[in-house]
Amino acid sequence: MKINKMHGFAIVFAIIIISAVFVTMSGPLDFTGYAQKGVALSNQPSGLAAVTIIEYSDFQCPYCARVVPTINQIKQTYGDKVEMVYKHFPLNFHDQAQKAAEASEAAREQGKFWEMHDKIFENQNSMSVANYKKWAAELGLNTEQFNAALDSGKYAQLVNNDLQEGKVAGVSGTPTFFINGQKLVGARPFSEFKKIIDSELQG
Repeated sequence: MKINKMHGFAIVFAIIIISAVFVTMSGPLDFTGYAQKGVALSNQPSGLAAVTIIEYSDFQCPYCARVVPTINQIKQTYGDKVEMVYKHFPLNFHDQAQKAAEASEAAREQGKFWEMHDKIFENQNSMSVANYKKWAAELGLNTEQFNAALDSGKYAQLVNNDLQEGKVAGVSGTPTFFINGQKLVGARPFSEFKKIIDSELQG
């Protein structure tokens, strides 16, 4: 019996090693296939920057809020060499995440996605539909247009499409980043982003 158990452990260990090697060798993920199916997604990379960072995020996630200063530092440090692409991955146990995502898209409709993005994360403890409408007014948006988009669920499907795209890409938690396809999970420090970005710029 002992021999059989040891043999079984050896097989399981070998499978783990082979799987790890396969994942390591699989290389950067390709995000073009899903978009080419004609599915409407929140935002697509322009392809103009040397490095593209795709972030799957949840407005109600405390770790996503924690990484915002790092994202701002990346923007300030690299400028137009790096393009930030925010995508929605609302977790089902966050009751305000879906509507917050829709609010950000209603703001994008008027050219103020990042302003609403920052406003929501700065006020993460006060998330509500009423406050999204209040913040839209503070940001100078056309409130009638914004409120109509939010109340009608105009962007609900688009947010869900982002969520499904993320699942296909292997996202299971937030925040998850893909830096030129290389996966980085969690509210990591600037130094970890810098290491990958610098490597991509030099390559």
